[in-house]
Amino acid sequence: MTDQQQACCLNCGRTEAQMPLTTWRYQGRELRICPQCMPALIHETEKVLAKWPDVSEPAQPHSIPGV
Repeated sequence: MTDQQQACCLNCGRTEAQMPLTTWRYQGRELRICPQCMPALIHETEKVLAKWPDVSEPAQPHSIPGV
């Protein structure tokens, strides 16, 4: 990563110079999110991932027959 491509939070856009970031993998790619935006990733996943270009819909949990 070059100086011009500084890592930033997917949700709020703060850089790693401003806030600690965690790195997550999804669909073979990495996304970074800050601790303050983590609740949004957990509770409003679709809304957060919509900010990430070229991401397909999150997989829906499969139902297990007879359960």
